[in-house]
Amino acid sequence: MPRFNTSMEQVLATLRQEGLCKIPNFLDSSEITKLKEEMVGAFSKMSTGDELCYPNESSKAYPFGKLCRVGHDDLHNFPVITNTFNNTWFSNFADIYFRCPNQQMLQVFFSHEYLKPDDVEGVTRNSVLHVDPYEALKYMIYINDCDENNGAFRYIKGSHSDGYQARTSHTVGTLLGDKYRLDQNPALASKYSENDVTYASASAGSLLIFTTDIIHGGGILKQDNTERMAIICHNRRR
Repeated sequence: MPRFNTSMEQVLATLRQEGLCKIPNFLDSSEITKLKEEMVGAFSKMSTGDELCYPNESSKAYPFGKLCRVGHDDLHNFPVITNTFNNTWFSNFADIYFRCPNQQMLQVFFSHEYLKPDDVEGVTRNSVLHVDPYEALKYMIYINDCDENNGAFRYIKGSHSDGYQARTSHTVGTLLGDKYRLDQNPALASKYSENDVTYASASAGSLLIFTTDIIHGGGILKQDNTERMAIICHNRRR
């Protein structure tokens, strides 16, 4: 069973203050193995560079490795992933965080990165520092040990207040056009840079809970012969 070894009140307080809370040892080795097996089953039908919107829509949009996106209505095809996130703690916490009805388990992404940016044509859009154009609370689980060199999630601690201002001061269309990226948002770039990044290094089975108003970026591999596997569950305000 997943272990929430930090109280809900402590998680919420850390999230409000820093934008991200890390819970080590959330899953044990047998639970991690089952998740990995389910992910590998999907990845075995994909090629390097594929970004699959399950079950049919695929594009060559993820040069680091493979990415699979599963909408809520298709999650029943991934029972291990679904059972991991479909529990009372997660649903209650999302209700408390949003303070209103929300779309829990709206979609799940899982990825396997095994190529460095130098090995392919640069980085993906999710790897550059940015805020999301829509407010979301995300739950992320590492399937292998992650640090700065092999794809640990990157974020700027405490930047979510400014990220909120960036998101709400633009229409979604405008934000998607350029303002969601740190390097293309003058207000954010005047206060933050890559030098402010914290790497959410953690062992396999660790859980990250974060708001997407925080300035963040997907993991990037820096060393040869390394990899990262992770799962992210999206929850949004209705």
